[in-house]
Amino acid sequence: MSVAGYLRQLAIYMWATVPVWCVIRVCLLHKKRVNAFHEAGLLVFACFLAGLAAFTVLPQNGFLDSLESMMGYTNFVPFKVFGDSLRLAKEGNLRYAAVNVGGNILMFWPIGFFLPLLWGKRFCSTVRAGFLVSLAIELLQFPQPRWTDIDDLWLNTLGAACGYAVFWLFGKLAPRWQKAFLWNAET
Repeated sequence: MSVAGYLRQLAIYMWATVPVWCVIRVCLLHKKRVNAFHEAGLLVFACFLAGLAAFTVLPQNGFLDSLESMMGYTNFVPFKVFGDSLRLAKEGNLRYAAVNVGGNILMFWPIGFFLPLLWGKRFCSTVRAGFLVSLAIELLQFPQPRWTDIDDLWLNTLGAACGYAVFWLFGKLAPRWQKAFLWNAET
């Protein structure tokens, strides 16, 4: 499946999250005062999490070509991604490194951004949460015909740390906006 195909699939799950989320939030917050910025941030984060689950945990159809791919792929060798990336780059394939390394980092930066933005989490808590979410995904992928890779753990954790850096930069550039998203901020 192409990158555009994956993005279309993610968009479907993310858009499907919007009405479900709105119904749940209206029922939970009936007649309670809400912070509109926080609620908007929660909605965006919920859509991201739905897309992340669709991309990483839900069974994939249509790309299982052989018995080998049906068994999935498991890598327990740390930092194997570097050797694979260099080997494929020498063969002219830069896509592997971009998708595998860059994709795993970019995929987790929203966790590093939204946890401190919405709940005031500190750096260590945010990075730990990124690691634990990544670990949960890898454990859920293991019994499926999907790739389970130990390198995803540290790449995803690095992505959460990068997301925290974006959050920190956002705080330096727009501190009042950043504070508006906290769950206890005034509306």
